[in-house]
Amino acid sequence: NLDCDISCKSCYGYSSTSCTSCDSPLVLNGTTCSINCPSNYFNNSGICQGSLFYFILFYFYFNLILF
Repeated sequence: NLDCDISCKSCYGYSSTSCTSCDSPLVLNGTTCSINCPSNYFNNSGICQGSLFYFILFYFYFNLILF
């Protein structure tokens, strides 16, 4: 069991940029815990995820290029 940084609930390393989950009210943004998600991201059960609009846009963009 790792001794995580105080900002992490669980982690894969010792630094504040090695988080795999966060205690509420913090949210996981990549591998760090923060108070809010960045713009164009939303809080999905404590994990920052990109907006559905951008996901759909990139999905179709890359499918058009690759196929």
